Amino acid sequence: MADTAPVRVFHIVGTAYQDLVRVFKTLRRLIVVAALILVGLQLFEYLFLDGWLGVPVFGWFVALAFVAAKSFLIAPFLIAVHRFILVHEVTERYAFDFHDRRLLLFFVNSFALAAFGIAIAMLNSLLAMFAVFSPLATMLHPGVTIFVAVVVTSVAAMVVILRLAILFPAIAVDAGGANASNAFEDTKGHTLKVVATFVVASLPVVAIYLVLALIGISSSHSLNSTRSGSFIGTLVTALVYAGTLPLLIALASRLYQVLGDKVLAPASG
Repeated sequence: MADTAPVRVFHIVGTAYQDLVRVFKTLRRLIVVAALILVGLQLFEYLFLDGWLGVPVFGWFVALAFVAAKSFLIAPFLIAVHRFILVHEVTERYAFDFHDRRLLLFFVNSFALAAFGIAIAMLNSLLAMFAVFSPLATMLHPGVTIFVAVVVTSVAAMVVILRLAILFPAIAVDAGGANASNAFEDTKGHTLKVVATFVVASLPVVAIYLVLALIGISSSHSLNSTRSGSFIGTLVTALVYAGTLPLLIALASRLYQVLGDKVLAPASG
């Protein structure tokens, strides 16, 4: 059974940051490999996919293919960090086992969640078109309509994604009840606390990213090149994401420990 203690946001955030330090000390090799993969994917997107991603409809399918590759390539790292935090297992090498049910299940669910994010972006694009060309645009400013629609759908999507966060540590430790419906049931009534946990934990990361972004902008101005500035920004984004991804995993793992109940159902067989 799950811990019956309430969700204490600052306690979970503090524990997750402690986990982040332990992960960097213990899983250095995996972090380097994961960082190289994420930087490589970010650069590949920047160099080869930017033009395609902007193409209506076709760009959405390109994005789906890209997130599928990203979800699969990063899955071993995510599983390893979850297992390190939850069962104290130290994974020595970054490996892909196509017969590993845990890896495949983790990939399928992470890709589904990423695809859901792309679907929301598609919906926002359609809402923007509707706002511009619908009769409603004559009553309200199109910009206001688009902004409201995008905010509502984006917030709703964020809530769904964060409520599903405990699904992934459940999969990583082979919990028998690891599915989306059980994750939703376990986080029912805790939505605000779950969202607050991720928001509070992300504040230092956002501050660091803004500082690095300002440094990158200053560097691009000194180089007098918009393209070089964009390239630096791409690298900064990839490195910050690679460095903070273990924090997100730790937050999900600690929330799983507190809220996990139905996802902890014994595995059959």
